[in-house]
Amino acid sequence: SDDNNWKNHGPIVLGHLRLVLAWIATNMKL
Repeated sequence: SDDNNWKNHGPIVLGHLRLVLAWIATNMKL
């Protein structure tokens, strides 16, 4: 089901989001 899919991939997605947000924050300082 979609719920199981989210439970499996959720942590990976959140990890990528943290990287993206950090990248954006770095670029906005420049």
